[in-house]
Amino acid sequence: MNNRVKETWNQFCIDTQKEGVQYIDAFQFGASADWLAELVVNGKKTATTSGFVFYEKE
Repeated sequence: MNNRVKETWNQFCIDTQKEGVQYIDAFQFGASADWLAELVVNGKKTATTSGFVFYEKE
C-alpha cells in the first residue's frame, strides 16, 4: 500500500474512532461510485452482488 493510501486510511480510522482496524483491500464500487456511496450513506443501498458467471469462474 502506498503512503498516501496508508495516511488516508489511518486518518479515517482516527476520525471514526476505529484505531487499529487493518486495511485489507479495496475495489471499484460500481461505475458510479459516488452515487452508490451516497445510497449506502442514506441507508438505501444495503447489499451488492456480481454476475453469477463470475462466481462460476472462481
